[in-house]
Amino acid sequence: MELHAQTAFVVIGFLYIALPFTAWTIVRERHGRLRVSLWCTGTLIYGFSVLLIGLRGSVPDWASLLVAPPLGYAAWGLLIRALESELGEFTPMPWLLGVWLLAVATYLSLYSADASYGARILLTTTVHAAGAVAVTCLAYRLYLRTSFRSAALVALAYGAFALALVGRQATLWAIWRDVQGLGVHWTFVPVFVAGLIAALYGNLGYIGLALETAQAREIHNTFELAREQERRSQAELRVREQSALLEERSRLLAHREEILAALAHEVRQPLNNALAALQSAEAAVLAPGFSSTQAAHRLDRAAAVLAHVAAAVDNTLADAVLLDGSRPITRQEVDITTVLELVIGDLPSTSRHRIHIERETTTRTAAMHPGLMRLALRNLLNNALAYSAPNAAVTIRVRDSDEPLSLLIDVEDKGRGLPAEVLASLFQRGASGEQMRRSSGQGHGLGLYIVRRVAELHQGTAAVLETGPQGTVFRLSIPQDIGL
Repeated sequence: MELHAQTAFVVIGFLYIALPFTAWTIVRERHGRLRVSLWCTGTLIYGFSVLLIGLRGSVPDWASLLVAPPLGYAAWGLLIRALESELGEFTPMPWLLGVWLLAVATYLSLYSADASYGARILLTTTVHAAGAVAVTCLAYRLYLRTSFRSAALVALAYGAFALALVGRQATLWAIWRDVQGLGVHWTFVPVFVAGLIAALYGNLGYIGLALETAQAREIHNTFELAREQERRSQAELRVREQSALLEERSRLLAHREEILAALAHEVRQPLNNALAALQSAEAAVLAPGFSSTQAAHRLDRAAAVLAHVAAAVDNTLADAVLLDGSRPITRQEVDITTVLELVIGDLPSTSRHRIHIERETTTRTAAMHPGLMRLALRNLLNNALAYSAPNAAVTIRVRDSDEPLSLLIDVEDKGRGLPAEVLASLFQRGASGEQMRRSSGQGHGLGLYIVRRVAELHQGTAAVLETGPQGTVFRLSIPQDIGL
């Protein structure tokens, strides 16, 4: 029976020695080396302790009786430390060292006092049972925290071992005086079986625990990387939005400067001219030999200059307030004749007689924004008057279009036509020829640009139908088949 007990210890010892090398080989690169080192070292030391006990008689007694038990006690401390590191909780090292020293001192005291073998076996079984219970509790807590099945396997393996040791301990309390050598008691069989389970499945469970922990860490790192990328994407998006806001602010500031420059250019000098004309008219009225014709001519000139100023201000304000952007406009049914009369009334009195209206439609009203349409038509008429000979007529022709349903307004002058190099950029902001710069309200190239924008806001078009030595025809097309 003694031979069988020693064989059991040797088998368990070899398992505890062999399996840590397997665990180290598999998980050392994927798990924390300190944790793996603690577990493998603890298991290895435990295996040497059990092996020395199993080799009693083949090795010196001091090795199996004095070295083996303290090694076994130390092994549990390392296994406990390994699982605590998995939980991130650490029992103070002085406390663990103190418990180990107390157990070793008690064992050596019993050995030195030549106490019975049963007392030493009872002490060693108690220490091993306490160690197995501690490992079981830590592994179970780890399972509750992580839900790793491998942690549950470690808890079950060492739980079975702890249960068998507690059962043997309870029996030894009653018979410890009669225990001699390595004699086998019936309680040794479940301890042997549970020891095999703990050696095999405990180490396999720890390998699985290390692999599952590494996988969870990789998943966590991947998730954190994705979150970091999302944060970076959000930061980049905010930067782009802020850059866009800064660019928009810079654009608005530049536009404001353009408006101020346009107003300064278009208003200052014409107002000086108007003031000079009014002063000249005043001098003519007060001078001896007053001539009403001469005064009226000078007043007409002042009125024309003031009309120029009004047109420039209207164009600049429209560009700044009404036409910058794509805000929808509100249409209403407007009497076409009334709009045309208002437009002609905006012109200098010396030019109104040159405007002729031709109606080729019986339609009385059309859907439009009256203020914007009045501005666009006034710019077209000012442009036509400037390009025509001093007394040449300018014709406004109003007609319908069925496909698509639209109101067509043509403005025809009798000028020399437009240069080819001007046509491509005719309706762009700032694009104007020398004659256009001299025309009313278009010194900064806003007149025809505003005509195009008004047409676009009505979802229509502005275009040059024809141009040549006999004159130029501009057309405004205003769709009428959309909701007001």
